[in-house]
Amino acid sequence: MVDERTTNQAYTTNLAANPDVVFTLAGLTEVGAVMIHGGSGAQSERLIDFEVEYWTGSARADLVAPIVGNTQKTTYHLASYPVFTTQIRLHITQADNSVNDNFARIAEAFIFQAIPEPGAFMGALALGGLVLRRKQ
Repeated sequence: MVDERTTNQAYTTNLAANPDVVFTLAGLTEVGAVMIHGGSGAQSERLIDFEVEYWTGSARADLVAPIVGNTQKTTYHLASYPVFTTQIRLHITQADNSVNDNFARIAEAFIFQAIPEPGAFMGALALGGLVLRRKQ
């Protein structure tokens, strides 16, 4: 895991004033997936419509396709290919509690490095001298 941010309502944003939550990484980092735990209070708090974006060095780009109509409190987003970036941004356009107070809340955000291909992982195990055998 590259980065973990856990908090109790520290990632709260007023959607009208600023619909973005930006996570700045320690340096140029490979990112392959992001997990977001929306809300921090009520069970039903979640992000409904949002985008997971990364910084290319000169502009924002989608890490995954925009999420529309989400019904899950926790969402996992696997990039089509790993990217190298210094920032991940959540651009939130609707949250379930935003109709009441115009705020979106995020309890946790996890940023993961790319997951290696299974063949590469098994190749690394073989090079390391580990042999797996099926029990007869």
